[in-house]
Amino acid sequence: MQFLIDQIISSFEAQASVQATPLSNLQKNGAQQICLLNPVNIFGRTQPVSVELAVSNTNSKVYILSLKTPMGTKIHLTALIDRYPIFQFPYEQEYFTVKMCLDTDADDNDINKIYMRVDIPLITEIGTDNSLSQYEINEALKDLVEGADLIERLAISGQDINFEEMENNTKTIPYNDKNKLRADLYKEKLNQSWQFAFNRKYIFLDHTINDLAPAFALQWKLNHDFPFVKFITLNQSLELTLAYYSEDIQQKEQNVLESFFINTLKKISTSTKLRKEIEKLGDLTRYMSNNAS
Repeated sequence: MQFLIDQIISSFEAQASVQATPLSNLQKNGAQQICLLNPVNIFGRTQPVSVELAVSNTNSKVYILSLKTPMGTKIHLTALIDRYPIFQFPYEQEYFTVKMCLDTDADDNDINKIYMRVDIPLITEIGTDNSLSQYEINEALKDLVEGADLIERLAISGQDINFEEMENNTKTIPYNDKNKLRADLYKEKLNQSWQFAFNRKYIFLDHTINDLAPAFALQWKLNHDFPFVKFITLNQSLELTLAYYSEDIQQKEQNVLESFFINTLKKISTSTKLRKEIEKLGDLTRYMSNNAS
């Protein structure tokens, strides 16, 4: 597994720092950071990204590679909610794979209390190549950095979180041009359940639950709780979408992503707890907003 992790880190088109101590058992200890990335966009602004790896709860051969970038502490929630209409279109219609997340368990002053994220499936099977390519992880990185920076500029004026604010017990590693993920693209036949986005860069699954309409705080909490699936409210209904890159999609990736989507949909559709949370959402939103300090 370490060889594959080294391939992933070396394939990112950004400066990387790794943990000074090795990873512990992923099966037992959950998601762990494998590196920090320090991309700089065309405006000269930084958008530090944490790359994490976790084992799927339902399939031990499937790992979830998550790219995350901080958006701010509890105090920033009000601005993001109030200014959502300004960035609604690019967030919902352009950056399909990028989702806003709210970690209600994080400390209120943690810069990762609100963060943005892209999830990528990593499928490992004995006797076969792993599913990841350089294209997939770098498109995910590009989408995350561009989308987060756009929202940051529109909604949280003046904020530019530095790499150093996230760096802790890490060491910078030299760029490795040899040990990389595959460069070839696999574009296999799509299952019937997938649709193309208008720009054809993405394919996606979607489903609308008409009798649920959670506000932003709970949408973003759901984005934190469930990998791959993005939650938005459309016409007073809850819409679940799962998007991926059309230029590099394998049959086994489609099958895994469809399974995640179906399982998430079942949990959301039948969740009495979620419906009670939606009824209380006004209180949650007011707490997160009015008690910001």
